Amino acid sequence: MAYLDSGFARHQGGPDFVNGTGLDLLFEEWDYAWSPVVEARLIERSELGCSLREVAIRRLLDEEQALQASGQGRSASRAAQLLARAGSIGLGEQLPRLFDRLAEHLDEDPELASVVTCGQRLLHLWRGRELLGLDEYPQLPALLQRILPAALFLLPGLATCEAERESAATDALLGLREFLHLGGSQAGLALQAASLHETLDRLQAVAPAGIAGALDALRFIDGRSSEEQLADALQRRFGTGADSEGAVRYLNGLLQAAPELILRVDDLAHRLNALVADWDEATFVRHLPDLRLAFTRLKPRETGRLADHLAQLNGITGAALDSAHHELDSHDLLAGAALQLALKRSLERDGLLAWAQEPHHE
Repeated sequence: MAYLDSGFARHQGGPDFVNGTGLDLLFEEWDYAWSPVVEARLIERSELGCSLREVAIRRLLDEEQALQASGQGRSASRAAQLLARAGSIGLGEQLPRLFDRLAEHLDEDPELASVVTCGQRLLHLWRGRELLGLDEYPQLPALLQRILPAALFLLPGLATCEAERESAATDALLGLREFLHLGGSQAGLALQAASLHETLDRLQAVAPAGIAGALDALRFIDGRSSEEQLADALQRRFGTGADSEGAVRYLNGLLQAAPELILRVDDLAHRLNALVADWDEATFVRHLPDLRLAFTRLKPRETGRLADHLAQLNGITGAALDSAHHELDSHDLLAGAALQLALKRSLERDGLLAWAQEPHHE
């Protein structure tokens, strides 16, 4: 009734195998009530079938056709969503066909993020296979075993990832790592970890800056590289002559994958501080939004610890950082910094910069 949008019932809590939430809970909670609105909606839907089951099957088929028409016919993640929906509402007779369709999409899907999301949804179904009546379908564990090979085929494509898509690509990498970690303990996927690590190591040599930062972070937190190796990578990215844009993208990827590293690895904060100190004002203003985005991945207390550490590196007392201007937002601050830079350039052009920097007394 909820799937048909009849207005009769609304899911309030408990496991949701379609969206992958509340899977550790045992009981579902629903609000339900009959009303004239429910009756009217069921009358509207009666043209699709003479029973609730027929109408639900028709709607499921319509969803599948709409998926094909929208150009997402090869989307493994959307196909897995349809499969999860059919299983959760008890349309067992549709599952063999949906399993076959999902297997086709998994071979054709060109998007890494879609393949990873598909794997996560299949893992949710694996956890609830007994409740959903899926334990009798051998296609489910077989498809789970195919997720990583499909992802490994697409991973080399990240070598040409554009800068604006690095964050989404890093999310896919993190999702793949989580899928393998959870699947290793629940669905016997641990043996595939070596293949993933080998592919990621090859990608590391050619990856763009943001993805390289994420890969370095993952290698370190997984214990596959030492702090000395991470320091060497930081030296290449933040050392003398480093490209400012590449360094900021690298930092963004690293903090997206493991934000705690900037507090755990002292060398990272030191090198970042030295890099920013070498920038001129124009470079700093240009990269300020990206730096703000990178640091939003820290918790408020972690941000405070980092601020105190950087203040000490620059000879500033912690008390100097305590003032807050609640009437200004980030856009105001960026606009102010840009205006100050423009004013400085104007004074330089008119030969008045030295005069403006001199102390003036009334």
